[in-house]
Amino acid sequence: MTSSTQKSLTSQQELSEISHRFRQELVNHSNDHLSQVTRVLSQTSSGLDKVEKIIEEARDNIKVIELDLKSMNKLVFNLDPGFVPIVKNVNS
Repeated sequence: MTSSTQKSLTSQQELSEISHRFRQELVNHSNDHLSQVTRVLSQTSSGLDKVEKIIEEARDNIKVIELDLKSMNKLVFNLDPGFVPIVKNVNS
């Protein structure tokens, strides 16, 4: 073998090793990034579940308040059908 052939083979081996290391680093980086994305998505999903539960509770509370107001309205007007509430402005 000539020295130029040996240099060429050595260069090809070095390039192959460098290429292999580069691909491995790229895979590791991609896996790390995917893990981070998965973690963030899980946290976001968990947060959205909590928000959804809070919204459902708020809707339930609104329904209860509406029923209470209807009951109060019936009670007030059953006591005195001519009753008109006077609302004072707190700021005046």
